[in-house]
Amino acid sequence: MAQTEQLYRTASIDHNTLNKYRKNLFISSVGQEGEIQQLVARGEYYQAKNMLNFYDGFGLVPSINYSYPETYQTINKKVFLLVKETGRYYFSNNPYLLDEKEQLLQEIMDHSIKMGNSVKGIHPNDKMVLRAWQEMKDCYLEEGLSEEDLEQGIAFQNQLIDSMTKNLRVFYGGDELFTPVIDHSQEKIVEIATTKMHELYTSNPPEYVLKRLEKELNSITSNGFDVIYLIAMELVKRSNKRGYIVGSRGSVGSSFVATMLGISNVNPLKPHWRCPNNDFVTFETPKEVENGYDLPDLNCPNCGAKCSKEGMDIPFETFLGFNGDKVPDIDLNFAGEDQGFAQKDVRELFGEDFAYKAGTIMTVADRSALQMAKNYFVDNKQNINSAYAEYLADQLIGTKISTGTHAGGVIVIPQYKGVFDFTPFQYPAGDKTSDWKTTHFDFHSIHDNVLKLDILGHDDPRMIKELERLTQYDNESIDLSDSNIPLVFSNNAINAYGLEITPTGLPEFGTDLTQKMLQKTQPKTVSDLFRISGLSHGTDVWAGNSEDLIDQGIATLKEVVACRDDIMLDLIKYGVPEKDAFNIMESARKGMYAKGKKSKAEPVALMKEHGVPDWYIESVMKIMYLFPKGHAVAYTINAMKIAWWKINYPNAFTAAWLTTKGEQFDTGSFTLSAEEINAQIGRLKREILSSRTNADVKKKLVKSLTIQLDALKSGVTFKPVSLENSSASKFEIDLTGAIIPPLTTISGLGADAAQNILDMYKVDPENAKTIYAKKISQANKAENKKVIKTLVFEELLTRFVTKFGSKETYGTHFNKAFTKFFNKTYEEYLDLPQKAIVKRFAELISAELSSQ
Repeated sequence: MAQTEQLYRTASIDHNTLNKYRKNLFISSVGQEGEIQQLVARGEYYQAKNMLNFYDGFGLVPSINYSYPETYQTINKKVFLLVKETGRYYFSNNPYLLDEKEQLLQEIMDHSIKMGNSVKGIHPNDKMVLRAWQEMKDCYLEEGLSEEDLEQGIAFQNQLIDSMTKNLRVFYGGDELFTPVIDHSQEKIVEIATTKMHELYTSNPPEYVLKRLEKELNSITSNGFDVIYLIAMELVKRSNKRGYIVGSRGSVGSSFVATMLGISNVNPLKPHWRCPNNDFVTFETPKEVENGYDLPDLNCPNCGAKCSKEGMDIPFETFLGFNGDKVPDIDLNFAGEDQGFAQKDVRELFGEDFAYKAGTIMTVADRSALQMAKNYFVDNKQNINSAYAEYLADQLIGTKISTGTHAGGVIVIPQYKGVFDFTPFQYPAGDKTSDWKTTHFDFHSIHDNVLKLDILGHDDPRMIKELERLTQYDNESIDLSDSNIPLVFSNNAINAYGLEITPTGLPEFGTDLTQKMLQKTQPKTVSDLFRISGLSHGTDVWAGNSEDLIDQGIATLKEVVACRDDIMLDLIKYGVPEKDAFNIMESARKGMYAKGKKSKAEPVALMKEHGVPDWYIESVMKIMYLFPKGHAVAYTINAMKIAWWKINYPNAFTAAWLTTKGEQFDTGSFTLSAEEINAQIGRLKREILSSRTNADVKKKLVKSLTIQLDALKSGVTFKPVSLENSSASKFEIDLTGAIIPPLTTISGLGADAAQNILDMYKVDPENAKTIYAKKISQANKAENKKVIKTLVFEELLTRFVTKFGSKETYGTHFNKAFTKFFNKTYEEYLDLPQKAIVKRFAELISAELSSQ
């Protein structure tokens, strides 16, 4: 209640409420913030005496802890005289610091508070350090306590501790998991999964399919995981009804039951052909084919229909462990705009009292710590060298700043327990207007005891929905075995306009590292793409490992370790016992061998005994982290779908990317040529390298311009923003196939304001045109200002850096002068060419800076 109903700036609670819930609580007044101490400090002794019976004890903090020890010594003496007769006093060190050496760190934290950072500390100059009893005792004796008084306080303290620790269990702990209850959950999951299996794998499924499903269902139901699966199934189903696909993350793609329940779109069975009319299924496939999408075409021998090609060959053990008893971590990627609705679905299913956002603890980050240390000395006009600043920063890193909220985590409390069996709760960041309450405890502290659902937001589902809207083509109809799709990733595909296309803009394959991997490996199969995804997400798996093996011709992309599942499957093929293969995989994927936390001798000997090549063994021992294949496959499937659209609907791909992923735009760029956009990208990249000013904004603009440039090279055309043809916030395609940018690409125009202008245009066109023209003029002025400022800055840079001694100092003086002249004279130069404007401003600012 102190963190919710009675929250006022900070946690607080009134006496009446505290009395109502005081059973099994110990209520104490401690230190300078205690109520009794505050009343005594204000001279309100009568009120203080009347309050003594309300408290169960009184904590006496030594006056040497405080900024003004003489003042607090006087207060402490008076407090002790008041509480002595109760016999309910004890001694509290109340430390914030281990020793006085940390005092400087505390001052840096306090300084950060004053500068506006959300770091909460103690009062400046207080010395709340961990003290030895003798030091505290000497202080108490100075404050008027006798040896007998000290003994009485210690006796009360010991009695208090003894009474509190008997049979104490405040919260559930250990590794006991308490999941919610869904009536007949075991029967439901078996029925749903089995029914779906028969719908897809005939009324008489192959023995392999039956055994896989039975094995998984036995593990899930015997360990009480059925409810977790059913919750995930319901959330996915609801999001699907709202028109979105849901992607899976992590290892849930290893579960065939998850596939049958619609939780995952990854089929973990071995490669196979399956008749769409449920007439036929066979797992007799070429041994060299690693997944279904790479199988050749096959028609059903019974009805003649083209068979679907499925199966990614992922072992279930990578999800629930070798014994199938590991708590499943089902992470789901919802469309960013649907994430909030999906999270509210959980609350609707279980009730507001049983669903909470997962709490986190926010700490000082590496970069923030260094900046805090430097700011402290700069603001106090003290010199500091970089090495000492970094030393202090290292001490600050990880210090708690505040509580926070996990972006996608929702904690579900079982109906047969209460939230307080596991954690208190609060409003996120103390915001009483929030729609959610957050667990007060960090979710890591309770994740073994309560169910945490990861309901995450992702761009891919939203982009795929937008592509479906623009093309009226269902993503489920895409043939992922299309041999053209892998070619997009290696720059060898031709689009519907007959032009070459690149992988630019495809999710998960756009980083510099992945682009280099694609260039080197030239993927030709879907299996190649899965492997590249796994390699790019791992640590010490590609560089200095698999890359070298491929470069030296020792192994091929198909042979190297790319995902954690590869190790288990490869070792089993060599004859290593399944349990041993699993254990080696688990240790390697966590980097246990590479970090030296587990001996290499036994696994190396075992692998050598079974003829595993030395290069393979050495590669496994180097790995720090390995990506799960289920995750790699799920991400790659979405990338492949989007690649299919890029081949067949290049304009829709571009429009959908800009709508869902574009964050910064230059309105005028939509009428530029490819050469002009390329030049603009080059200029922005130089600016980013030379100055951090607006660097994030410029990086976002570079991303959008890069997509526009890629589109122009792929034959896509753009038309300018217009009141007549543009939508409020989405890139549309007109009847000619050209892309029409939305009004929100105009600088400073938000989605609501854009929609208001369009609504006005329907009823009052002239007024709407006036407002629109004004917005365009403002945007052009703002954009011109950026360009002119950059060009003038660069023109005068060499001359005035010498005058002012540094680029930073020159920048400060330049910015003031530019703002002064731009606001006064820009309108006068509107009709001049850009070069003439730059020249005129350079003359004005040069004269201004020269006179300083």
